[in-house]
Amino acid sequence: MKRKYAYVIVAILLIAGIATFYFLNKTKTSTSSQIPYVTVTRGNISMTITGTGNLTGDVRAITLKNGVVKKVYFNVGDSVKKGDLLYELEDDNLNNQLEQAKLNLDLATQQLNQDTKNYNSAVAKLSITSPVDGVVEILVKEGQDVTPGMPVAVVNVNKSNGSEEGQPSGNSGTNVTAQVSGTVEKIYVSSGQNVRKGEVLIKLSSSNISDAQIQSDKIKVMQAQNNYNQILKQIESLKIYSPIDGKILSQNIKEGDVLGNFSSNAGNNNLNASYVQTGFVPVLDITQLSSYESQPDTAVIVGNSGYIVNLSVDETDIKNIKIGQKVQLTTDDLPGKVFSGTVSQVSQLPTIQNGVASYNVTIQVDPSEDLMLGMSMDVAITVAEKNDVLLLPIQAVQTLGNRQYVILYTDDMKDQNLSDANANNMRNLFRNNIRFIETGIHNNNFVEIVSGLQEGDRVLIPLNSSLANSNNRNPQGFNFMMRPQGGFNRNTERPSGSFQGGSFNRSWQNNSSSGGNNR
Repeated sequence: MKRKYAYVIVAILLIAGIATFYFLNKTKTSTSSQIPYVTVTRGNISMTITGTGNLTGDVRAITLKNGVVKKVYFNVGDSVKKGDLLYELEDDNLNNQLEQAKLNLDLATQQLNQDTKNYNSAVAKLSITSPVDGVVEILVKEGQDVTPGMPVAVVNVNKSNGSEEGQPSGNSGTNVTAQVSGTVEKIYVSSGQNVRKGEVLIKLSSSNISDAQIQSDKIKVMQAQNNYNQILKQIESLKIYSPIDGKILSQNIKEGDVLGNFSSNAGNNNLNASYVQTGFVPVLDITQLSSYESQPDTAVIVGNSGYIVNLSVDETDIKNIKIGQKVQLTTDDLPGKVFSGTVSQVSQLPTIQNGVASYNVTIQVDPSEDLMLGMSMDVAITVAEKNDVLLLPIQAVQTLGNRQYVILYTDDMKDQNLSDANANNMRNLFRNNIRFIETGIHNNNFVEIVSGLQEGDRVLIPLNSSLANSNNRNPQGFNFMMRPQGGFNRNTERPSGSFQGGSFNRSWQNNSSSGGNNR
């Protein structure tokens, strides 16, 4: 019973509140004012988050240094392709240094080759081989020192030359001598063994033979090569190529310009990494572009990859921003034109100011020849949209706790007026026509009706929120619980279609209306 009584009390308060709302406002109109209403229609609706930002993009700048400008291939305003040769510099000092570096590299390489040849020859002599086919007689033993020319073995010819197989032939054999000083490290054959021409008999070792000189030569060659490469890199940097497809925005570079403190007679042979001409670098802050325009020996290129706009979105709205959402952009510089884009990046790193977090959102703008770098753009990000849904002006929807409701307009109200004498009758009509509804997405002017109403249903508009026919005024509306909050306005993409008393495409203003549209 308590729950039943509670429902009755709520209903009574609701009806009393509605009636009081309507009749208190009758003092602002004539006693014969008719009841205003709108019609539920179908259309499209979207929610947007808006902000402003400047067009930026892939902007690169370069400041030339060291040398004389030999050739300029493009002018301001020209379009260029990635890899196009833009500027060619010349520097006689570098050319002279390159010739000297090449000579030093050649000499170092020749020395390495000669020392390597000598080393390989000496190493080869440590291996003593048989000069002929025959039977060998070893004259030394392992560990024995030998000197150049010292006999270490005798190879006797085969028996076909008058000797018996396996027997030495004395002085008729061929002496085998050491070619270098060393120590017998290993003997590979035994006396009386048949050997073949070229077969290794004895291996010597020598502390006098080392590859230390070769290693030293290699270091000198590497140093000479590095020196040559560094100068060559500097010469190659005298040709400046475009890093991107784009357009030249500014260019304070002319043929014959002497760059920096360069002097062709300086004869400076000292190499420095800063001497190398660096390439184009990104310009992250376009507000600094004006400084490049007056800077000597400097050029700026903007890429053709499309413009972007960066927005700072506060913490209450950022949860609604997703990559891929559609964006509409306008600018006061081009009235009447609407440009499109897409959310391409949502930063996860906050910027905290006065205790409130905001996040950077990057908008990729679709290419357009009308747009120019730096233009101020008004941006509307579509965070939700629905097509062919039931719609009502948001002023027609009222809130009770967590529920929304409307008052249906019926034919019984057609001939009614809001005079004091008619108050009781109107209360009864209101009581009988309360309709609780379920709403969907909304914007400042319209709300989606998910359930509770049908297309063509007519809904009352409170008197101080009445839609005006001729003055094109926007009713102030009720304190609807779903009104947007946060640091960014959610503006309206006007639904198509119409309601009785006005078009959804009309221009709204936040002016209250004292009086309604008689229907």
